[in-house]
Amino acid sequence: MPEHPLSSYDEIHKQFDPHFFVDYALFSGSLRHYIAKSLEDLLKANINDSHRRLFIVGLYREEYAGYEDVGAIVASLIRYHRKELTYPIEGMLRYKPDAVILEKLFRRYDIKSADDLYVGLGLEEWIPTNWGSVHPRIDCAKVLQRMCRFIFLDCQANQKRYGIDAYNRIKHGLAFVPNGNRYLISLPNAPAVLVANRQSQSDPYVLLGLPMDDSSLAERARLVEFIQSTLRALVSFYLIGNYSEFLRETREIVPASRIFDFPSLVSVRDFLVQLTENPDSPPTMPRPRGL
Repeated sequence: MPEHPLSSYDEIHKQFDPHFFVDYALFSGSLRHYIAKSLEDLLKANINDSHRRLFIVGLYREEYAGYEDVGAIVASLIRYHRKELTYPIEGMLRYKPDAVILEKLFRRYDIKSADDLYVGLGLEEWIPTNWGSVHPRIDCAKVLQRMCRFIFLDCQANQKRYGIDAYNRIKHGLAFVPNGNRYLISLPNAPAVLVANRQSQSDPYVLLGLPMDDSSLAERARLVEFIQSTLRALVSFYLIGNYSEFLRETREIVPASRIFDFPSLVSVRDFLVQLTENPDSPPTMPRPRGL
């Protein structure tokens, strides 16, 4: 039987999909860590109270933006594996933020464990046969399973409903204040975000304080880095499994597993080595206090 011609949307998705995900792995996927690190460097260069308060708000924003990135990418790859999408980029371009909240996403696809997530993403199909000879220090199956544990356990637990509300208010309305104690005596002298109260029978608004101590800052900074490294690695494995010829022709990456030797991905390669050698090291860590 003759093949049906691709729709115009499918033609565009087919053209854009490899370019988009290569750019994500090699460049744009590092944005949130870049912003967080730049804010941290700015604070260290000129330590003062205003910089510290802006740093915690900016860092919080990048952490929660990272959770939304996780949901968007994971949802797109799950739908691709289930053949609901011809190309994952369609899911990336059309997702609604509320639909990719991790708890809702996992419930919708009946994912009840990290192992379910591993299967739901079809990760075993992406492990190249030559991996061991190219990256002998990285156990591919182990790191993929470890990343699924991080996404299912840590990211899902850290992404709280009120935290999402606070992130949206920071993102869209700048509805944060430098010192919540001025508004509510029970809050500490720290940044806070004003959001609508989901308990309709109570006060109409809630002022949510953000943690301010050094350990909380360090934990959130590490989380942003781990989230971005995990997503860039996940996308790289998608490219290895689906676009080896594209990587060879457009980036001169041969074999495709060598993508992790690309200069902008060396830090992610080192992250995978760390997960192989010490799987109980990051990303497992004390969960951030507060939101």
